Amino acid sequence: LYVATYATKSAHGLPNSFVWDMQLSLSYVSARDLRSAIRYARLSYNKNRKYRPALRYLTALEAVSGHADLAQLYSTQLSKIEPGFDYAALRGVNYPIATMRSAGLTDLLPERLEQTGL
Repeated sequence: LYVATYATKSAHGLPNSFVWDMQLSLSYVSARDLRSAIRYARLSYNKNRKYRPALRYLTALEAVSGHADLAQLYSTQLSKIEPGFDYAALRGVNYPIATMRSAGLTDLLPERLEQTGL
């Protein structure tokens, strides 16, 4: 986490700082610190609203955290820029959320987003 934190701070103000924010989020995912992971994924997303890794992880992290409304919000945004995306894709072994899979967090994904019926 130290290296990722240092890189994020070093990238502050750069046009690609959203990438480093997401890297820090992934470090927190690996540590299973969902609150911090969401915080940095949101920071990345807020800097670049079309950055697919941030949207993918926000959808999955919010769903695992029990925030179906936020997971739906990010899922909707993701479906606009990732053709064919639907919530069920998150459970696929080839979907690019490998850090969550490695941390055992995809096993915690709800079958569907209850609030929206996805």
